[in-house]
Amino acid sequence: MRFIDCTCGSMDFDLDIRRGMVCKHCGRDFNPFSGEHIKIMKDDNFHYFWLIITPHFQERFEDRVPHLEIEELVEATKEIEKVTKKKKYCFTIWNGYKVHWIYKYNYKKKRLEMEFITIYPAKLKEKVRLKNGYVIKNSEFVKVDFDGNRNSK
Repeated sequence: MRFIDCTCGSMDFDLDIRRGMVCKHCGRDFNPFSGEHIKIMKDDNFHYFWLIITPHFQERFEDRVPHLEIEELVEATKEIEKVTKKKKYCFTIWNGYKVHWIYKYNYKKKRLEMEFITIYPAKLKEKVRLKNGYVIKNSEFVKVDFDGNRNSK
């Protein structure tokens, strides 16, 4: 999927006066500048947080990690959330790639969010420069045991 595709994979859109762009295939509203919002339940099945997959992250994931699915990373976020700190840029190594995120409380939407920022090969340097020129300097490495819940069962 590219930045201009709908989540169903279609590239055909109708222009509606009130709603903007509407996908011809699935009928959903399309906004290319919004990320995917996925509700992730914690292990207690009561508390939850929102996973935000930005368009930048989605493009990088599809370009750099074509052999993996985004659903695999969504499953790994439960383990990431257990060891992450709030209001800190963090990164970890997942399948040979560095994944950067920030875990914070969004006061406007009144919810806890984990926003994936970028992904790149683990061999590259520590400082990351995003497309808009922002440099992520103070990111903290977090060791995550992705096989933790498999071994306990």
